[in-house]
Amino acid sequence: MPSALALAILPGLDGGARLRADFVAAVAPAFEQIIIVEYPESGPQDLGTLEHVARIALPVDRPFVLLGESFSGPISLRIAGAPPHNLRALVLSTTFARRPTRFSGAAVLLKPLLRLAMGAVPPAALPRSWIRWWLLGSAAPPTLVEAVRDEILALDVGVLRARTCSDYG
Repeated sequence: MPSALALAILPGLDGGARLRADFVAAVAPAFEQIIIVEYPESGPQDLGTLEHVARIALPVDRPFVLLGESFSGPISLRIAGAPPHNLRALVLSTTFARRPTRFSGAAVLLKPLLRLAMGAVPPAALPRSWIRWWLLGSAAPPTLVEAVRDEILALDVGVLRARTCSDYG
């Protein structure tokens, strides 16, 4: 029997629900309601805009747990910093408080290169090995790499660029 709690999930870079279906199926019995926030597929993708989108999607009529995944970690932390009255817990999954980089000491130098690469390299040209290395980890199964690649390819290039290259976190 589900608890009276709802679960609100803030998604990763893909900004939607498709990659979370297995997880939702596994945890559904524990919650009265599950909400997966979907970020807009066009328009501004800055931290403030996406926080606003998330806040208006949160349940107002019942207590809830907020799960911030990957890209949504900083958004989740902002919400928890000025919490709605019915927020009961914050769970952070494979995320960060500030934008990570594999080369943290060179972040200032890498940012312009990332912007240039995102403008010059179409997402379809991204090698699967890069998706595994940058987004998933070396143990990621090929089916997950393909699912993430499909989600990246489904994103508008401008949205993907804004989410990956913004002054976010």
